[in-house]
Amino acid sequence: MPLPKHWLRRMAVLGALALLAALIIYLAEDELNTVVFVLLVAGVVGVGAWMLLAPDELRDWLTGRQVYYGTGTAILTIIVIGFAVAGYSLAEQQNLVRDLTDAQIYTLDKTSVRALEQMESRLAFGGFTARIVGFYNREELRERKSAEYLLQQYAEKSTGLLTLEFIDPDIEPLMAQQFGYSPTLDLGPLYLVIYNSSGNRVTIEPIGGPEEVLISTAMLRISVAGQFKVYFITGHLEYSAQSEAGLGLSGVYTTLPLVGINTDTLDITTAEAIPSDATTIIIAGAQLPYTDSDVEKIAAYMASGGRMLVLADPPYADPISMVSPNTFMLTDDPLNRYLWDEFGVRMREDLISDVSSSIENEFVIVPARIGPSAIMDDQLQSLAVYFTLVRSIEMADDLGALTSTQAAYRRDVIYATSDDAFGETRLRDVNLEDEASFDADSDTAGPLAFAVSIRLVNELDSDIQPRVIIIGDTDWLTNDFIDPQSGIEGIPGNIKLWNNTIEWLTRYSEIASIPAANRTDLLPIIVTNQEQTRIQLITLVLLPGAILAVGVLVWGFRRQA
Repeated sequence: MPLPKHWLRRMAVLGALALLAALIIYLAEDELNTVVFVLLVAGVVGVGAWMLLAPDELRDWLTGRQVYYGTGTAILTIIVIGFAVAGYSLAEQQNLVRDLTDAQIYTLDKTSVRALEQMESRLAFGGFTARIVGFYNREELRERKSAEYLLQQYAEKSTGLLTLEFIDPDIEPLMAQQFGYSPTLDLGPLYLVIYNSSGNRVTIEPIGGPEEVLISTAMLRISVAGQFKVYFITGHLEYSAQSEAGLGLSGVYTTLPLVGINTDTLDITTAEAIPSDATTIIIAGAQLPYTDSDVEKIAAYMASGGRMLVLADPPYADPISMVSPNTFMLTDDPLNRYLWDEFGVRMREDLISDVSSSIENEFVIVPARIGPSAIMDDQLQSLAVYFTLVRSIEMADDLGALTSTQAAYRRDVIYATSDDAFGETRLRDVNLEDEASFDADSDTAGPLAFAVSIRLVNELDSDIQPRVIIIGDTDWLTNDFIDPQSGIEGIPGNIKLWNNTIEWLTRYSEIASIPAANRTDLLPIIVTNQEQTRIQLITLVLLPGAILAVGVLVWGFRRQA
């Protein structure tokens, strides 16, 4: 007994739905698994039975009015949904997207494109290539696709020197270990890798997450790498740049190369001159006075537009060696005289006591006043910075009479004490365990400046632009305050002060930064899993489902008419 035609129609509809489900699952899983195979067989059987057992109805459907309603409407709707799903899935897999906004806010910013061009220009000159490597496991396929869309835009703008690679850290744990990637560390899954002409890795630059500003900044760091070099001066018992001890400076010395700033030490007593590739020199806590010969080398460097950071501790009261007293930057020290004659600043021979703005004791200073220095920004203003055993700085402006040389520079106070502070001058007899007392005849009354920045008054109009920062303390920059590994355990204010100081002296932030990061109209290019799921639900289920429901209702009404 043949099946009734209405049963055949139902089998055809169910078969078409099975074929649609098989297509969706296949595109999502990208494999012909058991579920897809079963649905495919069911679909072929359902549609095939209708075609074989009711060929006249199929012929009428293809040529007659049934194409406009009834079973034909349902089947055509399902076919349209199938094409929509297939097209959406293929477009998603191939990253076929277009930015239809007038302002192109979902397209790479021009500054990002320039960062890519600068990096590739330098790579081409040296015969190098670059690759962005992303670590995503199978549970992070959506995150990988979102990141891939953003990264693909860089690859499309590339001249062929930039490629992309995605690695599953669960399958290749040794590769993840080589890159330093771990899902437990909040470092992000992306890395920028540079290869030489032999295909060997020469540089691994961590990027972080799939954000345009992070990717472009990493590219720019590669572009400017080697253009900056900071020398830590030695020869007078300065704080050790490589030491990982509490009073060492390895925390800052070893992290500078991570952002493209090379570091080295320079014994100024034996060097003929400060090297021409020096972007900045740092004199950190010397214990012995500089000679006239040493100062002549510094003066020649500064006259050519050099940059210098001078950190000096209170003499006698704050030695780092039990063998030799701290006699650096006394009043008649050649370096102190040079700073006064040229820049209008000099170190006083004192130890600041500030009971109103300090912690633990009066000699651990927290700045009470923040000046209008160029290195200051809103974030640094909001952070506490700690200084231990500090000496004050005298400026020529305080005396009211400037020489022509001094008048060429502007001196901006970075930090100063409270009004209650004073500078203790009896340093040979000071006892840090006892409370200091103010002597009006010999001590210096507050407020006292202890961190100052110096630059030309008409800096922008000059081809030679020397810059100086002088701070009456070295301890704030040591590993006790800035963690030697990552800075996570350091004092945020001290870390920020160091970052702002080195950026202002080297002009690194002016060269190696992406203005697009500050654009308020630049929207995220990638979407979250929740947003992507919501878009798929609306476009692939709700809208086609509504069309199908309307078709079924029309069919039902017409059958009853």
